[in-house]
Amino acid sequence: MNFIPVKLDKTHLDLLNGKKLEFTQEYVGPAVLGIRPEKLQITKGVDSGFLIGNIFLIEPLGSDTLLTVLIGQEKLIVRVIGDSELNLNDEVGLSWNLTEQHLFNSENGLRIS
Repeated sequence: MNFIPVKLDKTHLDLLNGKKLEFTQEYVGPAVLGIRPEKLQITKGVDSGFLIGNIFLIEPLGSDTLLTVLIGQEKLIVRVIGDSELNLNDEVGLSWNLTEQHLFNSENGLRIS
């Protein structure tokens, strides 16, 4: 699972790039967003993703390829089916379905949602 530091408000969550995603819940404060590699999607337009980063590592595994994307100091792993036509250092956008993310309290590790 990928873990991303975020900040939660009652109406949105703030990602590490400053982008705000609409999201309603009760907890307010620092949190950790968890998302599985197979749930992350490479976006066609860099500006269309929730996060923007660069391809740091490409691991072809046969039926799948694992792409490690560097976003600031964070490394996120994306699993894509088959081969990838991306190259090292390519700039990519990442998105995901908000219903497939997991949120944890960053102070005690307990699940928020």
